[in-house]
Amino acid sequence: GAEAAQGQKQTDNKKVLIDQKMAAKLQKAIKQYAGKEIKLKNVGEKTEVHMAAKVESVDGKYAIHFNIEGGRIWSIDEKVTIDKISKEDQAKVLKVLKGAYANKTYVYDKEVIMQRGYDGDKEKLGASLSYKLTGKDFEVYFFKENTAKMPKDAVSAFTINFTKEELDPKLLETAIEAIKTVFNHDLEVTSANLRRFTWTLEDKNVTLEIEEGKVTNVFHKTRKAVTTNKGITEKDAKEAVAPLAKELFNMD
Repeated sequence: GAEAAQGQKQTDNKKVLIDQKMAAKLQKAIKQYAGKEIKLKNVGEKTEVHMAAKVESVDGKYAIHFNIEGGRIWSIDEKVTIDKISKEDQAKVLKVLKGAYANKTYVYDKEVIMQRGYDGDKEKLGASLSYKLTGKDFEVYFFKENTAKMPKDAVSAFTINFTKEELDPKLLETAIEAIKTVFNHDLEVTSANLRRFTWTLEDKNVTLEIEEGKVTNVFHKTRKAVTTNKGITEKDAKEAVAPLAKELFNMD
């Protein structure tokens, strides 16, 4: 009972109520996008984006993203199938993933999220059109169309997830050594991912980031963060981090 109540409470905390004025705005936006009336849910939910929410269509095919304060709409999602993306564009995306990490097999899921930008001030469809492609262990954003001066026909961001066993031993060794030096903690990697050039490794207590073989950020979930922009190689980890560690945690 208590767990169910807790779960319900968390769900309620995520809910965003939609008044009539906002409902009309949302209805206008989805009609502009889909070219027809689409029945929307009458309650929104908060998303990971700060102070933002989305409302889905009753059939789950569409979602509209908006700012909670002021109700400015900024994009519309639609669930489509992979064949909506040309083979040429699929190959472009694959090339980026393979370029980032070659020793993995990337197979796209059939379902893709198509996202159209929306100009919330003028209340009309925007110029940007992107796709979120997912598969086992990865997600990637591909911009097909974009506003002037912004990249188009290009991958804008991606995340590739790894198990501890898949990690390069040298990378793992660098991470373990840095965490031992800074927090005197034995790193037990529970999750790892690669975003562009940045590796993020974490266990239940710590998170660290590595770029080009150097540790750039270490963070303890229950204490303060330690950051060094200089980057830490295994050799200079002690010199770079010891003063920081001493200052923050009175450690030697």
